[in-house]
Amino acid sequence: MLDKVRYAADEIRENGTSRTWWKNRFLHRVVGDVWFRHVVGNRGEYVVEKDWDNLLVLDACRLDLYRAVANEDSGAVRSRGAATPEWVAENFEERSFPEIVYVTANPYVSILTDDEFHARIDLWEDAWDDEEATVLPEDLAERTREVAEEYPEKRLIVHFMQPHQPFIDWDLPGSFWNVSESPWDALKDGTVDGETILEGYADNLRIAYPVARDLGLELPGKSVITADHGNMLGERVTPFPVRDYGHRKGLYTDENVLVPWDELPYNARKEITAEGTGQSDDRREIDADVTERLADLGYAE
Repeated sequence: MLDKVRYAADEIRENGTSRTWWKNRFLHRVVGDVWFRHVVGNRGEYVVEKDWDNLLVLDACRLDLYRAVANEDSGAVRSRGAATPEWVAENFEERSFPEIVYVTANPYVSILTDDEFHARIDLWEDAWDDEEATVLPEDLAERTREVAEEYPEKRLIVHFMQPHQPFIDWDLPGSFWNVSESPWDALKDGTVDGETILEGYADNLRIAYPVARDLGLELPGKSVITADHGNMLGERVTPFPVRDYGHRKGLYTDENVLVPWDELPYNARKEITAEGTGQSDDRREIDADVTERLADLGYAE
């Protein structure tokens, strides 16, 4: 206990004059850890318990953005996480899903899971685009087609990196060419015109959505487009008089956890088999490159 008190005192001594530090501590310790976790509770749904053969996951895609850009009639679901690490931990970590093959462009999936799935394909290692500092949707889709042929009797999760930053073909904060701040910091601080940031965010979805939809229609079985979490754009963290930007774990606001659930038309369902997970023997170790990839994507602190 004494060590914790000393740690807290040192933190306050070092950062106590910073309004941003106090705000972040309040949102994390009070709003996230107390209000949302213990008072409101996590009311999100577990995606593995829902009905799908292929789950196409768009990263950081708000429900209202999806309805405005992609499909205005899309259904909705409440996510189990307000950020990717939380969504992965809540849905998959230390559980067994021998019927699932996971194809991911997001490194956090690879960090937090081991042998939970029949197989995991780490596209952030194999198909990274250095110029855009992300995995392009077309490259993820192309590899997924190969995976679908290799594992015809498995459920597929396909985790796109878009519309999460960096915004493809945009020289904005959070891009390969401009990493000094995130787009959400720029939106909050007004260092870049807000409409430009929001247009870049929407454009990233315009790029990824047709690729995801075409892939979903092509894959055998029932495909659903969803998202791991949303993103706050300066809305109030109700009921508190505080605004937030980006996607902070533990903050289960509608903006952060209401995501699309867009069921695509299909002809026939897959016949799914649930053989044992086989990831451990052939998976590559996650090495130091993951830190660089996460920094490119705006995750690293």
